[in-house]
Amino acid sequence: MNSKRKRRTFNITLNSKMLLLMGVAAGSLLLSGMHAGDHLVAAQGSGQSADPMRAVQSKSTPVTSNLVELKANGKKAAQQGMLFENKTWVPLTFLRDELNLSLTYESASRTYIITQDYQKLKVTLYEGGVTSYLNGHYLGTPGAKLIKGRIYVPFQWLKDYLGYEGVWDGKLKQLDIVKSQLNNLEMKTVSHREDNADAVITLNAPSVAIPGNTSAEKAINRVLEKDNSEFQAYIAEALKNREGESNLAPYEFNSSYVVTYNQKGLLSLFIDKYKYTGGAHGMTVRQGYTFNLEDGSLLTLKELFGDTSDYMNIINGEIKEGFESHPGYFGGFKGIGNDYTDYYLQTDKVTFFFQVYEYTPYAAGIPEYSIAYEKLLKKNSHYQNLLP
Repeated sequence: MNSKRKRRTFNITLNSKMLLLMGVAAGSLLLSGMHAGDHLVAAQGSGQSADPMRAVQSKSTPVTSNLVELKANGKKAAQQGMLFENKTWVPLTFLRDELNLSLTYESASRTYIITQDYQKLKVTLYEGGVTSYLNGHYLGTPGAKLIKGRIYVPFQWLKDYLGYEGVWDGKLKQLDIVKSQLNNLEMKTVSHREDNADAVITLNAPSVAIPGNTSAEKAINRVLEKDNSEFQAYIAEALKNREGESNLAPYEFNSSYVVTYNQKGLLSLFIDKYKYTGGAHGMTVRQGYTFNLEDGSLLTLKELFGDTSDYMNIINGEIKEGFESHPGYFGGFKGIGNDYTDYYLQTDKVTFFFQVYEYTPYAAGIPEYSIAYEKLLKKNSHYQNLLP
């Protein structure tokens, strides 16, 4: 069993396999270059349409759906949601008008930007449809959609990324969206940018501030700072090795992070580190971190799910089934062990991910497989509070 899995670092002396593992975002990153209009947002809120929206509406999603009555913190909203593809979707403007989130628009790129603390959601319109990013991370399926000329986002995004939960009344077809009880901490972004003839570098690394618990704060920040400093060291070495090769195109290095869970004394996130140093495309390496906020320690799978005796069999069985149904699967998955760190928590599930070229082709991106907590936790488990 492939149980020994060391935390990846960007070491310039890499074997051929790690060179392959080190790069996956090019395809995703190239998708983020399009948008719509602030006047359109106003038009959406009033149920009207505007010409710029119509100009990009040729790929509007055809839909036979049921309307959902939306409420915000118990108050009925003027806008309605939709049941579509067995999921609830809410108008983008609901986030602004009812949840009071910041919504801005960049006309040059036709991009709407929702900001909620440390999370920045970008929804871009283009001739082929809609694409979405969270803190630079491409959001695939389900994604934002144009439905009957309006932009809708899956309610799941509000749960997973924006700090909300919902109370569903199936009889009334009503969804009350309320703020989740988040941990008392502040996420900060440590940014660094360079743009010169040799490289374009954009680094956005996470840092935490935990009022009243400086020891946990320091422990977490040591881990996050180490992740960032190792990438910076890799960049410095790559640029040193490039000296004297002025005919090369500029290198590109990016880092970004997404907080996936920030409740009940746990903090879970992942960091993407992208590099392009020539060749057909760049690559991204992803690293997951899940912390206990009481002492700042990194949590292992055994600590999270070990109260269920066969939890590793459940995890490996689900992942294996996912790989075997994946087009282009190379084969070779033998299982993960307790020291596996490539996972992150979400509101109702844990998601395991694997690097590009590890088991699947580049075009597949970073494969992810999610398992509901109900399959891994019992009512008397130490982390039973993760259960819905």
